[in-house]
Amino acid sequence: MIVGTLLEPASNMGGNSTNGATSVVFYTEREAVAWCLAMSDQVSYGGAYTINCVTVMYNTETGIKRWWYAGTEYTG
Repeated sequence: MIVGTLLEPASNMGGNSTNGATSVVFYTEREAVAWCLAMSDQVSYGGAYTINCVTVMYNTETGIKRWWYAGTEYTG
């Protein structure tokens, strides 16, 4: 099983912690990587805020965890 989790850093909104936004189960790593990359991209709205999301993918069979921020993978 491959789990993808989306975290929205609250610091982008003036806070100092993160809000767990969602978790999704994937059957292939390819699908999980595509989702993580797309969800981590910067999103601007209202001209006043930019949200950079952290996405994490964890493969329960291999124990490998990968993560992305603002469209870039920082695994390792």
